[in-house]
Amino acid sequence: MWYTITLLTGIHYGTGQRTADISVADSAHAMRCWWLCFLAYASTITFAKLSLSFFFLRLTSIITLHRIATIIITTAAVAIGVTYFFLSLFQCAPVNFFWTRMQGATDGKCINMEVIVGMTYLYGSIAAATDIGFGVLLGALVWRLNVERRTKVLIAPLLGMACIASYAALVRMPYIENFKSDDFLYGTVDISLWSTVEVGISVIAANLATLRPLIQHVGEKARSITSRVRGISVQEITPVNSNETSEHELPHYDDHKIKLSSPKISTRVIALPSEAAAGRQADGESTISLTRSIRHPEVC
Repeated sequence: MWYTITLLTGIHYGTGQRTADISVADSAHAMRCWWLCFLAYASTITFAKLSLSFFFLRLTSIITLHRIATIIITTAAVAIGVTYFFLSLFQCAPVNFFWTRMQGATDGKCINMEVIVGMTYLYGSIAAATDIGFGVLLGALVWRLNVERRTKVLIAPLLGMACIASYAALVRMPYIENFKSDDFLYGTVDISLWSTVEVGISVIAANLATLRPLIQHVGEKARSITSRVRGISVQEITPVNSNETSEHELPHYDDHKIKLSSPKISTRVIALPSEAAAGRQADGESTISLTRSIRHPEVC
């Protein structure tokens, strides 16, 4: 939300336009929005990776190797995210000099843009590596799931979005040099575009756990449709009448009927000693006889 609001506000004031085509006041507002986008981008990506890592830790509560890998990947992602956030926050002193310089202010200074460019390259590389790492972990987990292959096929594309964000980070790499552009608002359009794509995909991937009911519903529907196509749907099976054959009867029951006429009865007698003769079984005194009748149906 924060990133979206600052991005749209910056576009309103002139982000993506040449500085010569907008007023000085609007260019200052646009630069301030760009600075806020720096912060929103770093924080959103970091929290998205944290959310994803917590989800992985729930899935890998027993598998020690996967937990260790998840913790390492998460630590690297959070460390670089926090570093990039504070570098962006304090890249100028005072902080507001980042945008007041557009109005001619000279009472401040900013970090050399080479440092920002280098740090952005490092941040993008580690972010892409962590996304790919999460993707590999997901692949291993899905492969080991004790579920039907159909369910795996449904889950894999959704969870695979966790590593798609890395592609946006890699595509953005060639445009990082545009931070050095003399016309900053116009030259950094491509960086803004691919940063937005990366943020959006990361947020979607971080919320995939909430799609579990949808996945289950789709899986049930798929199984129901498959059963109907194969002709073994439960709704199509009706009890067989003893006098006639149902039209919905399964093929291998066509020539079989079950009737319960003339049942055979077998009797089993069990002799147990009574309580009074519990200790004198050898004398043959009174016993209790239990009879159980077993009815066997005839199958024709």
